Amino acid sequence: MSRNYSELQYLRVLRRIVIENAKPEFKETVEKYQLGELSIVETYNQLLEAGDNDLRNILDNYSNDRTGTGTYKVFGDVMKFDLTQGFPLLTTKKIFTRGILEELFWFISGSTNIRPLIFKNVDIWNPDALKAYLRLSEPTNKIKLHSDEWNDKMNWFITNIKEDEEFANKWGNLGPVYGAQWRNFGGHDQFKMSIENNLNDMEFRNKFEQLCNDYHLSWGGSKGVDQLKEVIEKLKTNPNDRRMLVFSYNPNEVKDQVLPACHAFFQLYTKNNELSCMMYQRSCDMFLGLPFNIASYAALTCMIAHVTGLKAKEFIHILGDAHIYSNHVEQIQLQLTKDPYPMPTLWLDPSVKNIEEFNIDKVKIKNYKCHEKISGEVSV
Repeated sequence: MSRNYSELQYLRVLRRIVIENAKPEFKETVEKYQLGELSIVETYNQLLEAGDNDLRNILDNYSNDRTGTGTYKVFGDVMKFDLTQGFPLLTTKKIFTRGILEELFWFISGSTNIRPLIFKNVDIWNPDALKAYLRLSEPTNKIKLHSDEWNDKMNWFITNIKEDEEFANKWGNLGPVYGAQWRNFGGHDQFKMSIENNLNDMEFRNKFEQLCNDYHLSWGGSKGVDQLKEVIEKLKTNPNDRRMLVFSYNPNEVKDQVLPACHAFFQLYTKNNELSCMMYQRSCDMFLGLPFNIASYAALTCMIAHVTGLKAKEFIHILGDAHIYSNHVEQIQLQLTKDPYPMPTLWLDPSVKNIEEFNIDKVKIKNYKCHEKISGEVSV
C-alpha cells in the first residue's frame, strides 16, 4: 500500500496539539520531543502509554472559547498537499463528500441562504442559522445545544425554511458570508444599498445627483468586486500576477454574518503552467471542520485549474488557531489508531468551461476507500 503523505500531515497536527497540551507531569517526555530526541509519533505513543491509553489522562485543562465547549489548541502550522499525487480527502474516517462539494458549488454561486443546501440534504450551516434565529427572535429561549428541545426546534426550523419562502428569506440568510465575499466583496454596504434602492424615486435621484455635482462626489453604485471572476481572468491573461487573492474575511461586514469567515483568504500562484493555492484559516476545528476545508480548497484549486487550462499542483493550508474541542477527545484518539488508505482521485467533467458550470454530476471523487464514520457534535 502506497503511503498517504497528505493525510499524515493532518495526523501530525493532531498529535502536536495533544503533546503541546499535555499535563505538567509529562514535561520530561514533551521536552525530549522539543529537543528532537523523540519523533512526534514516539512522543504521542509514550504519552498515551503513560496515561493508561486514555487521552483525557494526558491532556491538561482546556482553554475557554466562544462556544462554551472548550478547546485544546496550538497556534500556527502549515500543511502541504501535492495534488499531482491524488485528492487529499481523509481516509482515517468517512467524510461527507457530497456535502463538501455542494457547499463549494453554493459558495461559487454567491448564495448566502441555506435553503438550497437544505433541499439537497446538506445541513452544515443549519446549527449556525438556528442559533442566529434564537438569538434574534427568541432571546429568552436558552435551549441547550443538541438537547431534545434543540433537536425539536431544529426540525421545526428546517420545515419552515423548506415550506415558507418568506421565512427562509429572512432566517435562512446567513448574512454576507463566503459566497457574498467571493462574488460581491464590498457590495453589502447598507448606506450604499439604501441610496441605490431610492434612485428610482426621481425626486431623490435629482437631489442626489445635484449633491454629487455640488461636492464633486463620484457615485459608482453599490455593487462590489467579483473576486473569483477577477482571479480566474488574471490566470488566463496574466498568470504571473502576484495579486491573485480572494478575501472571505471582511471586517466591515463581520457584524452582519452569523459566523465570520474561518478560512479568511486564499492566494493563487502559477509556475510552469501549474496552479497552486495557499489558504489562511484563522480558526481550525481539527476534527469536524478542517477535513472539509482541506478537501474543499483542493477541489476548488483543481476546478480553477481546469477552467484556466492549467494543471493543479499544490494546496498549502496555513493554520492559525488549530484546536480540538473538548468533546472530541475520544473521537481523535480513535482516529489516531487508524492507518490512512491511499488517496482517492478527483474527476472533473472535461466539457466544463466556466467555474459556475460545475455541479454534483460534473465533479466526482473516485477510488475513495476509508475507515468507518466517527461522529462528533458540532459547537456553535
